[in-house]
Amino acid sequence: DVFGNIDGLIKVDVAPNSLIEVATKKAKENQFADIKTLSPIYIKVSQAEMGLEQKIKEHVHYRTALLTDVEALSVIDEQCFDGYEKYSKDSFAQELSLADRHYIVAVFDNLVIGYVGLWKTGDDLNLLKIAVLPQYRSLGIGFNLMQLAGKYRSDEKLDKYFLEVREHNEKAIRLYKKFGFKTANTREKYYADGENCLVMFAK
Repeated sequence: DVFGNIDGLIKVDVAPNSLIEVATKKAKENQFADIKTLSPIYIKVSQAEMGLEQKIKEHVHYRTALLTDVEALSVIDEQCFDGYEKYSKDSFAQELSLADRHYIVAVFDNLVIGYVGLWKTGDDLNLLKIAVLPQYRSLGIGFNLMQLAGKYRSDEKLDKYFLEVREHNEKAIRLYKKFGFKTANTREKYYADGENCLVMFAK
């Protein structure tokens, strides 16, 4: 739940069906008889949600990852990836120590909530990984990380820009396409679970 950190404020599911269920339950308990009396609660929830979203959007900042971020990065991977695709703290420490790697993190309220990892190979750039904690998704953070990755490519004057993605990761593929990525080829049964891998390039 994106709004888990304001549980004390949000007590009612804003879905209409849930609202009716709450009203019915309260009415049976003789707490009120009119469903309209729920409207202030509904408004309160909606405003709280929108307020938190706006706060996150306004206060997220981005910077180059530091060795002190490895624990936070491993927590993100634990929630976003499976099996060998998730990195440990040691793996991230090794990544950040390599001269040809560049990681950018998104930070909100002193918490690292997302990152993008890049690998410079000669004159090319490989987008290794991008991840955002589930509760902070759909707020434009992934989009901003992709923009910063593109800026890094431009600043470094790199040529080819490519990545690998699971064939059924439709949300990620839609994001990549917004930045000009197109599927170049498919690697059959590339992942341990048998899913195909799409190799995508951007000019």
